[in-house]
Order: sequence, then structure tokens, then C-alpha cells
Amino acid sequence: MPDAILESAKSYIGEQKVTVEDLLIDMQEARHKLETERDTLQRRVESTEEKRRKYEMEIDSLRLERETLKQEAKNEAASILKDARRTVEETIAQIRREQASKESVKAAFHRLDETKQGLKQTKKANISQTQSPYIDKLQVGDKVLIQSLNRFGEIISLEKGNGNLIRVQVGSMKMRVPEDDIGIPLDLNNTTEVSTSVLDIQHNKTENVQFEINLIGKKVDDALNEIDKYLDDVLLSGLSSVRIIHGKGTGALRDAIQNFLNGHPSVLDFDLAPRSKGGRGATVVKLRE
Repeated sequence: MPDAILESAKSYIGEQKVTVEDLLIDMQEARHKLETERDTLQRRVESTEEKRRKYEMEIDSLRLERETLKQEAKNEAASILKDARRTVEETIAQIRREQASKESVKAAFHRLDETKQGLKQTKKANISQTQSPYIDKLQVGDKVLIQSLNRFGEIISLEKGNGNLIRVQVGSMKMRVPEDDIGIPLDLNNTTEVSTSVLDIQHNKTENVQFEINLIGKKVDDALNEIDKYLDDVLLSGLSSVRIIHGKGTGALRDAIQNFLNGHPSVLDFDLAPRSKGGRGATVVKLRE
């Protein structure tokens, strides 16, 4: 066989070998990327499931507490009503015994008035006891359970002068609901007062928040944890947009970060940075006001 044909065949086989090797490398990188995304998604699913279980336990606990308060109020009201009836019966008997003299009738009516006022005060107390203990602490922006819908919504405004209605947004729907339809807040502070030292610490912390964070070289888990904490600080600082530097590399870290941002409640929008500010190596994040 001529040497020229042999050399041509060897060259062709070499080119095919290089092409196959490139394909294998691309497949390995794609598999690694998919595995990383799968792991990230699995962690998010597990975290969401854990939060769901936690909220369900809180809902059950508060429902039980509310039912207990209602039952206690009913028992107390029944007891007071029984005492009131006994008072009326004793008053009538007293009037009959004393042959309805002017003084005895006046005293009897006075006792009845006292009993009536006592019943009114008890009714007011029972109403206030059966109301949710966190109603007075609610603020605009709180996430609460709308009991009639069995769905969570966000408080838009508190209309105290309009029948104590609360304006909420559930998904894309806005509506007004009465206070007694408000269930469990997702994140309600346990106290209404904050010490000066805590405020000072928070103020100092927000002053030091940078408009960007560099995560190049970080593992995916560590990077996502840092972003989560960073966004909390950014929200307190009042910044409207920030830049996350993740580098280019294989794109695995960038994709994991953007998947995380896509489900974050504080993120309004995000996109790759302009070429002059990092291009594909950075992501610009716009935050909700």
C-alpha cells in the first residue's frame, strides 16, 4: 500500500481521537454541572420541607391555644351567668319578703345594675381574650395566615379606622379581611421593645455593608450560606442593588448562585453584570424595596 495513503489514514484517525476526547470532557463537565444543580435543588427542597413542618406545628399549637382560650372564656361566661341568675332570683325573693318597700326596690335594682355591668365587663374581657395575642404587634410586610383561605399572605396596610380591617395580598390578589381572620405570622418578633444597645449594634453592622461580595474559590454550600447572610445585611442597610462576584470557571458556582437568587423572597431581579463590571464572572442583584 502506498505510503501516502497510510499517512493520510493515520492523520484521520488522530483527528477522530481528539474529537472523541473533547466530547468526553464536555460530557463530564455537563454531568458535574447537573449533579451540582441536583444537590443544590435537593437541599432547597429539604429546607423548604423542614420549614413547612415547622409552620404546621406552629399552626396546630396556636389553634389548640385558641380553642383552649375559647373554652375557658365560655366556662367563665357560663359561671358568671349562673351567678347573675342567682342574684336576680335572690333579689326577687328579697322584694317579696320585704313587701316591695321603696328602699328595698331601690336596693334590688342597684344590685341588678351591678350584675348587668359585671356581665358587660366580662363579655368585653372574653372578646379580647379570644382575639389572637399577636394582633396588636402586626406590621405592614408581615407574612400571616388567612384562616378563611388557609393560605399565607402579606400585610399591605392596617386600616384601624375602617372596622379594624387588614389589607393583605395573597399571590396576585389583594383583599381586606377582618382581624379575627388573621392567623399565624411567619416571622413575628416576640417583643415590641428593642434595647438601645441592640439598635446600636444593628446600626454599626449596616454601615459596614459593602455593595459587593466576592465568592471566587468558595464551595457551593459555603457560598450560598454567605449570600443568605449577606442579603439579610443588605436589606437592613437600605442598598437597592449589589454585585455578587463568582468568577467564570465552569459556571457551576454561578448557576448555583442564580438558582438560589431565583427563589429568594428579597430579590426583585438579577442578571449577569455588564462587561465592564465583570461580565459572566459576576451577577448584579436588584432587591425589593
